[in-house]
Amino acid sequence: MYLALVVVISVVLLILAVQNPDTTFLRFLTWQWQVPTVVLVIGSALAGALISSALGVAGRFRLGRRLREQGARIRALEEQLGSQTAPAEEVQKQ
Repeated sequence: MYLALVVVISVVLLILAVQNPDTTFLRFLTWQWQVPTVVLVIGSALAGALISSALGVAGRFRLGRRLREQGARIRALEEQLGSQTAPAEEVQKQ
């Protein structure tokens, strides 16, 4: 599903870029460039993909750290619970 979405978006961007071969003025603060619209469209799409990928990777690292912390907390609670219930099990066996 993800791959199909990427292919569709790529094809749409390619068609948009090919149908707009003109040059465009790009202004940023005091700088000014004249770039082909194709470069501007594809560059913007790539920049957006890189930014969203970077945010996704950061979120996965955060989630992984949180999972490890929760796993350690669960193990500690299980050990605490195990030490509390061990004598009760011995009493029931007698």
